Amino acid sequence: DTYIPLLNEMKASWVRDAQDWSLVEREEGVFKIANVDKGDMPTAAYNSDMGFVWVLGFGNCIYDGCTKPTSHKIMPTDGEYLNAWKNYVRYIATEYKGKIDVYEVWNEPWSSSFNSGEANGGDYVNLIKATKEVLDEVDPDAKLMGGVVTNEYAFKWGLSQHTFLEQMLDAGGADYLDMISIHIYTQKFEEGEEGDCAYSKSQKTPEIAFCDWLEIFEGIFDKNNYTGDVWLDEAGWFDGTSASAVDRKTQAAYLIR
Repeated sequence: DTYIPLLNEMKASWVRDAQDWSLVEREEGVFKIANVDKGDMPTAAYNSDMGFVWVLGFGNCIYDGCTKPTSHKIMPTDGEYLNAWKNYVRYIATEYKGKIDVYEVWNEPWSSSFNSGEANGGDYVNLIKATKEVLDEVDPDAKLMGGVVTNEYAFKWGLSQHTFLEQMLDAGGADYLDMISIHIYTQKFEEGEEGDCAYSKSQKTPEIAFCDWLEIFEGIFDKNNYTGDVWLDEAGWFDGTSASAVDRKTQAAYLIR
């Protein structure tokens, strides 16, 4: 919560943050917010009249025997594991009732970086439905957001579809959501790379690249008759000296625009 003064200075109106299930439930059935000595971000944001998005995730080794809880990304989609997930959601929703405006289900669930169990978009809908059931019970005023997909890799070679997102929509996931979130990154594609989506450095600007990606996502939503809200809640550029980097002053200008 020491970030709050900086966020106020930036005139930020929303915060997106999380605390993984594996941190909150380290022993079966015992729930506790971790690292309270570092502050309470949802409460601090609430007291500063900021909206708050809480990302619910990820898996928990207690229920399927993994050995690395901090990197565990197997998605609960049925049975005892899914019921245990609902208990995690219930605890967070009860603890922060009225302070968290939007709950987001998982992060980039289509990616192996966050979905080591390889659950598809249809499986993901089971997680959305279970989360919705708990929120309706505990904090019905909170909104539910899902999808949380990026443009990376899926469109790298000029593809115009996103299989995971379309699976989610086909399975009726949007029926349980108040909004769908997307992540757009433009720095992955360099001039000279193979594929139709190669961007030169001058084309990394939000005015050019973001509009291209938004058009692709819009086509997917139109195809699947989704007319609800869409939130962009991750974006950015690499810092540093690599070929993909954008200096901080330029990034600041991009973010303002």
